[in-house]
Parts: sequence; structure tokens; C-alpha cells
Amino acid sequence: MPERLALATAGHRVDEQVQAIREVPLQAVLQGDAWPGVFALAAAVLERRT
Repeated sequence: MPERLALATAGHRVDEQVQAIREVPLQAVLQGDAWPGVFALAAAVLERRT
């Protein structure tokens, strides 16, 4: 049972991280930011979260 809880917790954390990464381009579009920096920012977010 502890293994299942650990797996579920890890899956939830990965899902949260993916959602946070998806949010970066969305916010860039909504705010009209320049596209060249969007993917660099997404990569930075991913690196920080991992």
C-alpha cells in the first residue's frame, strides 16, 4: 500500500509540473509577450521544478 501511495503522489506532482509548464505559453499569449523568450522561460520553469 505505501508503494501505491508513493506512486500516486509522484504522478500528482508530475501532473502539477506539466500544468505549470503549459501555463507559461498561455500567459505569454494572453499578455502579448514576445515569442522568442517563451520557450526559454518554459525550459527554465521545467528545470527549476525538476
